[in-house]
Amino acid sequence: MTFGERLYQLRKQKYISQEELADIMNVSRQSISKWELDQTYPDIDNLVRLAEYFDVSVDFLVTGDENTAVNENSAEDVQEQKNATEQSAKTSHNTNLPWHYEYKSQKTFKGIPLVHVNLGLGLYCAKGIIAVGNIAKGVIAVGGLSFGVISFGCLAIGLLAAGGLALGLILSLGGFALNALVAIGGISVGTYAFGGIAVGFYKAIGGIAVAKYPLGALNFYLGYKNSYLPILKSF
Repeated sequence: MTFGERLYQLRKQKYISQEELADIMNVSRQSISKWELDQTYPDIDNLVRLAEYFDVSVDFLVTGDENTAVNENSAEDVQEQKNATEQSAKTSHNTNLPWHYEYKSQKTFKGIPLVHVNLGLGLYCAKGIIAVGNIAKGVIAVGGLSFGVISFGCLAIGLLAAGGLALGLILSLGGFALNALVAIGGISVGTYAFGGIAVGFYKAIGGIAVAKYPLGALNFYLGYKNSYLPILKSF
């Protein structure tokens, strides 16, 4: 069991939230979350305060050893134990994930993490080259609300966008697709539109097609004197 798992279990045994523990420790809720996920670790002072609050030894928090009391640990011992735990945590798998999960890769590009995952109950935002989150912003973005060069989500906005509602500049795929160039969806609007209801500024193909050059079961022509007059076609 890692340090983060022990801290998570101790907090649950106290029936307190991450926010409540953060107030007690005078740190941010994000700090508590990262401690429990073994992404970062508290300094020596906070380790001692955690041990005092949960009525356990620092050794137990760091190594799981219940035989040593808090006051028997020197600062040097605590630091050595914490370093050992950090090293072991890098190869361990945390199976007790709390309701919020965040991962940020160490590698960055111009200060932006290559991968950032930020998911949970709430408005968690992920920003990275590859971003996955409730709200995602990145070159490749995946989320409930996503903004990216390539974007996937319930509401997706990007050069290439796919989602329930997709807004794109080059290609949009979605239940409702809106695009400056090519839109494909149940309802699609674009220069070239393909869908059940397709509205194209130039070309549209669909059950109902509205465009300068429509091709559908029911066609509406744009740009002519008798524009919007339906012409039925059978295939």
